[in-house]
Amino acid sequence: TQPESPVVITLTSTNTREGVLSDTLLTFTDGTWDVLRTVTVTGRQDPMDDGNVTYSIMTATVSADAHYSALDPDDVNVTNVDDDDAGVAVAYDGTRLVTSETPGAPAAMFTVVLATEP
Repeated sequence: TQPESPVVITLTSTNTREGVLSDTLLTFTDGTWDVLRTVTVTGRQDPMDDGNVTYSIMTATVSADAHYSALDPDDVNVTNVDDDDAGVAVAYDGTRLVTSETPGAPAAMFTVVLATEP
């Protein structure tokens, strides 16, 4: 129903390292109380193989209107799907390294790096 005073819905992510909101405050007035609002939740990229992480969008209502001030809207559960795989990358030129017993011959080299943050 139409509120007697503005109604503010606050939105808070319980884990901003995994997901952020497009809006954190939604204000409804006597002229906009029945207008749908879309809030976008965007997953954040991280360099860790931490698996899928579940977190919540917490909601709260603030209003001088007694009908709305006592309401506790449902929280929203979110899962940020992980796209990282732990691993070790080893790279070198060619199909095999070649060294020599000859003094002064060039050394063979290769590189090693972790695929994700430990």
